Amino acid sequence: MSFEEAKIKAERLRGRFDAPFSFSDKKEIEVMYWEVLGKRLSPTNCQQCYHDALIEIYLYLKNNNKMKEKSNYRLRAGFIINTPAFNNGKVYSNANLTDEVAESYLAKFPNQVKMFEALPKGFSIKSIQSKAKKAEEEAKKKAEAEAKAKKEAEEEAKIAAEKEAEAKRLEEEAKKAEAEAEAEAEAAGSDEGAGEGTEEGTDEASPEENADGAPKAENDAVGEE
Repeated sequence: MSFEEAKIKAERLRGRFDAPFSFSDKKEIEVMYWEVLGKRLSPTNCQQCYHDALIEIYLYLKNNNKMKEKSNYRLRAGFIINTPAFNNGKVYSNANLTDEVAESYLAKFPNQVKMFEALPKGFSIKSIQSKAKKAEEEAKKKAEAEAKAKKEAEEEAKIAAEKEAEAKRLEEEAKKAEAEAEAEAEAAGSDEGAGEGTEEGTDEASPEENADGAPKAENDAVGEE
């Protein structure tokens, strides 16, 4: 059953939601429940159970726009995976079980294969353990590559930061030297101005000259004749 087929059937059955479902309607809902959600709906005389199942199917199709991916592994009725030593004790049931989780669990706990009522064709503990080992090695290589890339990125960032700090230091030194040169130039200009003012000062009249610059008459007293 495709997504479009499931959507059309869900819409059609939803149109008869207020009326009791017929035997054929119930069988159709049971099939859709498995095809869309990957879960079994046990046959029952409870009309409300089928109404609830149809709502669940309809909402899943509407919200996810796809069918749920079904696992090739299926736990027996009443069994769940809940082991502290596996995935930090996360609980798995048929509702959230995936092939990856099932294979990882059985590779680590092969004796628990009795918990499963459905296994994929060609299943063997040896094959999934080999697959798990290969996946572990690939994950290790990936982690090492990521760690190496991270270290290289950190070193490059450190070098870039050092270069930036050095460039900033040189820029500050250049600004400081420029400011000092300007200050020295201003000081030198002030000194020259002061010297010129002294040289250009007003000369006083020589004691040998009158105020108008004419030679001063000798102060010989005119004797009385």
